Order: sequence, then structure tokens, then C-alpha cells
Amino acid sequence: ETITGKRHQVTQKILDLPDFPLPQQAVEEESKTIFQGNAQRAIQQGAKEEEIEAKRDELWKQAQTQGQARVKLTITLSKIAEIEKVEVTNEDLAQAAAREAMMMRTEPQAYVEELAKDQARINRLRQDVLHDKTLELVASKAKEKMEDKEEKEDKKEKKV
Repeated sequence: ETITGKRHQVTQKILDLPDFPLPQQAVEEESKTIFQGNAQRAIQQGAKEEEIEAKRDELWKQAQTQGQARVKLTITLSKIAEIEKVEVTNEDLAQAAAREAMMMRTEPQAYVEELAKDQARINRLRQDVLHDKTLELVASKAKEKMEDKEEKEDKKEKKV
């Protein structure tokens, strides 16, 4: 199974963990960001503002659900990163910024200069990289455990 598949499984397992109290302000901010992003994408894809307004309550509920999931994931991955001592290097940040610049079809140097002016965006990028590295770590450990388990099962079958 691919590491991407494992990462998806790890994400799902975290979301399936029992719920715990989430900081309401973080959930609200995340929901608002998701809602605005979804609305902008819908408009870029040709939706009319009236259509979005008509579905506002439904879209807000979806954004709240996604916001809660994202905050839960963020808190859980941050704790794992702390325990596992996962760190983000300047090189990690530079690579992430370059990837974002490519996705936005922007000159990387200009994007980095723009990013440097906004500490909140830098912090968000750092957090995203930290969570990606943590997810990768957990997924690779899960993959190793599965391989170990398969090896043990193979040895048992050979003995029979």
C-alpha cells in the first residue's frame, strides 16, 4: 500500500478517535476560512452569488463539520509531533513555499518575498509542514508494523 494511502488511513483513524473538547474560537475561525474558500471556489467555477447565498446555511454547516475535523486533527498531530520531536527546518519551509508558488503559478522568489511580509501565513505554512511530516512519520511507522506482522505470518505459514 502506498504511503499516501497510509496517510489517509492515519487521518481517518485520528478523526475516528473519541471526541474531546475543542477550542470553540479555533473551530469558528477554521470554519470561516473553509466557508470563504469554498464560496470563492464556487464563484470561480461559475456559481452565482445568489446561489451561494441560497445555500448559505447548508454550506456553513459543512464548513463547521470540516472545521471541527481540521481542529481535532491539528491538536492531535501537534501532540504527536511534540512527543516524537518532529521539527520543521528552514529547508522544509522553503520547499513548501516553492510547492505553493508552483500551485499558484507564481514566481517562487516573488511568492517567498510576499510570504515573508505575513507572519501569520508563515506560521500556518510551518504548521502545515509539521503536520505533513508527522502524518508521514505515523504512516511510515504503521507501514513498518504491517510489514513486520506480514513477515511473522509468512514465517508461521512456512513452519506449517
